[in-house]
Amino acid sequence: MNTLDADESTPLVPRHGIPPPVTDERGPLKKTLAIYLILACTLLERVAFYSIMVTLVLNLDSDELFHWQPRNSSIASFIFSGTSYISTLIFAVIGDAKLGRAITILVGFVLYVIGYILAVLITKTNINICARNTFNESDTPNTITIIQEPCASWILVTLIIIAIGAGAVQSNMAVFGADQVQQSDKPSRYFDKYIVVVNIGGIIATLGINFIQKDANHYFIGYLVALIILLIAAVLFSIGWRCYINVKPYDTVVSNCIPVVINAFQSWLQYKQNKRSISKYSTDASVTNSISDPLSLTEGEDSMGLNEQSEAFLDYAKIPNNGKFHDRIVNDVKSLGRALIVFSLLIPYWLIYHQARSVII
Repeated sequence: MNTLDADESTPLVPRHGIPPPVTDERGPLKKTLAIYLILACTLLERVAFYSIMVTLVLNLDSDELFHWQPRNSSIASFIFSGTSYISTLIFAVIGDAKLGRAITILVGFVLYVIGYILAVLITKTNINICARNTFNESDTPNTITIIQEPCASWILVTLIIIAIGAGAVQSNMAVFGADQVQQSDKPSRYFDKYIVVVNIGGIIATLGINFIQKDANHYFIGYLVALIILLIAAVLFSIGWRCYINVKPYDTVVSNCIPVVINAFQSWLQYKQNKRSISKYSTDASVTNSISDPLSLTEGEDSMGLNEQSEAFLDYAKIPNNGKFHDRIVNDVKSLGRALIVFSLLIPYWLIYHQARSVII
């Protein structure tokens, strides 16, 4: 039922978590333009992201600019990177199930630009939108918290806004680009190009923007260049709007994880209560009757349609087991759980990577 027969244009029962196919009526020029506009936007956005990510610690503890303590500079870097990763997860679900990927990317660009405008204003020394002289030389590094650092409130708010915008763009841009080539049966070529432009963006930011910011007086210029690059990326993305395939939002496996777990727990409690009731109210007569009719003792358990020893916990959420969800939805959530186990192995790697990059500097 989930596959297409020779005489069918769409499946009779579409698989949950997979969007219905979109008819691609674009010409070759629009298809090519859509892909390369997205790749160009990705390149420029990564330049803007790494322009602030790579030298964040060095810029904050620079004596010529903010003179933060190295420990607090590292904490700010962790806040920035952590917020970007968390927002990536959140906006991935929002883009798939609520707003759509294109709208989510535009929202991300708006937040991104607002954050970068604040960053440019903060680093412009003659504007003085925040106090830079709150550092007291008599204070020891251990007594200064991150909130007490010069311009801390403005800097932290700016970093969080930029991180949220970056997460919204980054989490949807790659998949949105894959939507444009889904009819070509060659999405792997797109992802190869996508990885290349991401790395090129990081190289340009590391070598180019950081070279501009070699002097403290040029921090403002470096962030201004990054802001202009980000604005160009947003404009390019908007220009190609009519060339894109926009997949409508749909329910995803991730959005159903919590409801499935909650319903499984509720059904499991109901099953346990029914089982205890059978044990409590069984009498010697019922035991005697069970000898002549062995199925009577398990009638209550069979009413749940569940074999406790053979079923997993999430199976309690299935409709045959008095749950609310179809079997394929629950099975998709179970498959996601197995994938999360594999992805969780990457957590120690990224912990060590960011710790080394932020603290050793």
